[in-house]
Amino acid sequence: MTTAQPKLRNIGPKGAAWLRQVGLRTHEDLKETGAVEAFMRVKRAGFKPSLNLLYALEGALMDCHWQEVPEARRLELVTAAESAIALLPLPRGRPAAGPVTTTMMEIEPHDDIPHDDIRDVSLLDDASACVLGADTTVVLDQRILGKPADRVDALAMLAALSGREHRVMTAVAVASPSQCVVRLVTSKVRMRRIDPAQAEAYWTSGEPQDKAGGYAIQGWGAIFVESLEGSYSTVVGLPLCETAELLDMFGLPYWSKTSV
Repeated sequence: MTTAQPKLRNIGPKGAAWLRQVGLRTHEDLKETGAVEAFMRVKRAGFKPSLNLLYALEGALMDCHWQEVPEARRLELVTAAESAIALLPLPRGRPAAGPVTTTMMEIEPHDDIPHDDIRDVSLLDDASACVLGADTTVVLDQRILGKPADRVDALAMLAALSGREHRVMTAVAVASPSQCVVRLVTSKVRMRRIDPAQAEAYWTSGEPQDKAGGYAIQGWGAIFVESLEGSYSTVVGLPLCETAELLDMFGLPYWSKTSV
């Protein structure tokens, strides 16, 4: 009599169905393949798994729930998956988006860390405490366009962006008392020609005054945007997809209105 191989544990029904379609049905199949390669097989098959599946696969190998997979191990998995995803060919007709990079910093309470906020997190008594932060930079050629100092500065920025493509780079970080994980997401924005009178009217609206690059894509500034490659929420100032993945890495819920 043939002994039945144990099925995969801690994998949701959708993920299990995807895995079956790529030939992974048992714990032994996953053990031979590894979590990252199993995840990549699902992606190469045309499905769109979230990082939760990657963590769940590792959890299945460790015989635990994905939220029990150590943070450091989750980052190793994400880094390996990103490297593999970067080698995948782009779908036909799809423009290349900007790169997404992940960086991890281990935090010791007495490290000489230049970022006071991160060091303060390491001193918290609550071991489960986390802090999320993000910042956005607009880059034209090699020049960083910050918040305009005044009307003249804002109009000069809009004139420089007029009819050209620039990059918007947003870094989002989650820090716990033991580590900080940072993801940098880059999108490309092309502006149409901006008439000086329209730039003047836009400045009068008050919107550009506290915006990097002198415009807000989520407001009246969208009038000037001709095209966008990459993440819209990155240009707004918080890349939501990558933020959710970071929160997953730290086991933080985000669906409830009162969860974070």
